[in-house]
Amino acid sequence: ALVHAVVAALDGQPRAPGVALVADVPAVAGGLRPIDTDGTKLRQVLINLAGNALRFTTTGHVTVRLVADDQVPIAIEVIDTGVGIPPDRLAAIFEPFEQAAATTSRDYGGTGLGLAIARALAELLGATLAVTSTVGVGSTFRVTFGAAAGATTADAPRAHAPVAALAGAEG
Repeated sequence: ALVHAVVAALDGQPRAPGVALVADVPAVAGGLRPIDTDGTKLRQVLINLAGNALRFTTTGHVTVRLVADDQVPIAIEVIDTGVGIPPDRLAAIFEPFEQAAATTSRDYGGTGLGLAIARALAELLGATLAVTSTVGVGSTFRVTFGAAAGATTADAPRAHAPVAALAGAEG
């Protein structure tokens, strides 16, 4: 239910008229295999990414999509048709207090901390957070689950969040 819960949590967030917020979860015969991760941290990552996407999208859509290979979830993507990010700013946006442009805070609000927090949380989960973007077309932020996403450590206690719950099925 996590992908749908994130979309539901952000459904009331202010956004441009006509911008759709969509959950995209594949129908997988036999269901998706569970992963062991901290559901609270993953939810925060997705809320930060989708919340940003809604702020920077004036037409089109923001989609939160679960990506699976057969029954194995491999990533969650937040895809938008927003303003996009210039190529020379892609690395900097993950630094604290950095934004895509000097006018970003004035035009869209924010402090420049959301992506830094999202990346740090993803790394705590053993995942990676990457972005591809085209100015004027939109951006895709992808949280890819690594081998460490299924392992627990004493340093990073994890609450079990089965992928079936990420997909919207009862878990």
